[in-house]
Amino acid sequence: MSVQAPNFSILQDEIKGLQGDVQHDTLGLLEKALKSSSTPNIEQQTQNFVTPILKSFKETGHLYNASQITFAQQTYDAILLISTCIPGGHHAQDILQHALPLLQQAGEAWDMGEFGMLTREIWNEGPIYETEPAHKDENQLNLNQWLNLNSFIAKCFETNLSQAVPGEPIPNVFANFALWELRRALETPSQDEKNKDNHAPNEVVDMRVKVACEWIVQGTKMLLVACLHNSCGDHPNGGNDGTPYGPGEAFSGNVGFSMERWGFWKRRIVELKATVGEDVHGIMDEALKKMTAVEFEAAEALVFKK
Repeated sequence: MSVQAPNFSILQDEIKGLQGDVQHDTLGLLEKALKSSSTPNIEQQTQNFVTPILKSFKETGHLYNASQITFAQQTYDAILLISTCIPGGHHAQDILQHALPLLQQAGEAWDMGEFGMLTREIWNEGPIYETEPAHKDENQLNLNQWLNLNSFIAKCFETNLSQAVPGEPIPNVFANFALWELRRALETPSQDEKNKDNHAPNEVVDMRVKVACEWIVQGTKMLLVACLHNSCGDHPNGGNDGTPYGPGEAFSGNVGFSMERWGFWKRRIVELKATVGEDVHGIMDEALKKMTAVEFEAAEALVFKK
C-alpha cells in the first residue's frame, strides 16, 4: 500500500478540475486526513475525513449559501474527481470508499442513487480515447485517470457484499459499470481476430485490458457472486442485442452475469496476454490469481459449511 501523497494538481484546472468552494474544501479535508497519520489507518482517517464534511453539511446554508442536497451532490462529484488522481494501490482510495457508507447514513440527501447518476455521467463521456481528436471534450479523463476511477468504483462494487442481508437479494450497485468494462476489453475481438484497420491503437487496447483486470482484482468476490446469481440476466429489454448487459462480439452467451461469462473472461485473459504489452502482464496475472483464489474459497465454503 502506497503512502506517497497522490498528485492532485490536475484538479486545480479551471475546466477539468474541482468547481466551487464545496469541492475544493472536500479535497482539503482529504489531504488533511491523509496527513493525520504517518502510517495508513483507514478507519481513523476516514472518520477524520467524514466528520468535518457532515459538520459542514449541517451548516451548509450559512457556510456555502447552498441547500443540503446541493452540498451533498457537490461533495459526491468532488469524491469522483478526486478518485481519478488516486492509483488503486493507494490507501486514499480506501478512505473514499469507506466514506461513502458513512455519508449515506447521514440522510436522504446522500442517497447512493445520486452518486450512481454522477458516476454514469462520467461514463457517458468516457476517456479521451473514446472520441475522435476533433471532437474531444475538455472534461474527458486521460487514460490513467480512467484507470484510477475504475479501480475506485470497482472497490465500491465489492462493498455490496458487506451490505448483504441473509434471505434478501444482494445489492448490485455499480454492476453495469463492471459489465461494460469487462465486455469492452475481454469480449471484443483482438487485432488478430478482425480487420486491423478497424482496430483500436495498442495503447487503447492495453488500457482497456488493464481496466477490466482492475475490476477483477478489486471486485473479485462480488463478480463471482453476481455470476453465481445470474445477476442482470432478467433485464427488461430481453434478448441479446442492444441491451446494457448483452454480450460482446466475441462472446456468444446470454445477457447478464453468469458462470459461463466468468469462465470466458478467465480464458480470454490468458489468450490476450500474447497480444498486449508486457506492462499489462502483471495485472493480468493478478486477476487470474484472484479469480482462482475466490473459486477455491467458494468451494471450501461448500465443503466445510456446517
